[in-house]
Amino acid sequence: MPQIAPFPWIDVVIILALVVLNGLFAMSELAIVSSRAARLEAMPVEPVTAAMRDRFRAVIADPLPHLPVPATRNPRAIFMPEMTAKQTKRSRV
Repeated sequence: MPQIAPFPWIDVVIILALVVLNGLFAMSELAIVSSRAARLEAMPVEPVTAAMRDRFRAVIADPLPHLPVPATRNPRAIFMPEMTAKQTKRSRV
C-alpha cells in the first residue's frame, strides 16, 4: 500500500509570505503613484530637535517605561470602556 505524503506546510508558509510581501509592494506602489510631486514638495520637513533625539535614544535604551500602561487592572475597561461606564452608572443607582 503506498504511503501518503505529509502535507507540505513549508510550501503553504512560503506562499503566504509571498502573498503578504506582494501586498506590501502593491500598497507602496499605489502610494507612490497616487502621490503628487508638487504636494510632496510643499510638505514641510520637520527638523529633528535635540529633545526628539534624546527621547529616541531613551526609548531604544530602555523601551519598557515608555510603553502605554492601562490605568486599571479590569480587562473590560481596557477592551470595552463604554461597557464599564454603563455598568458603573447602573451600580451607582
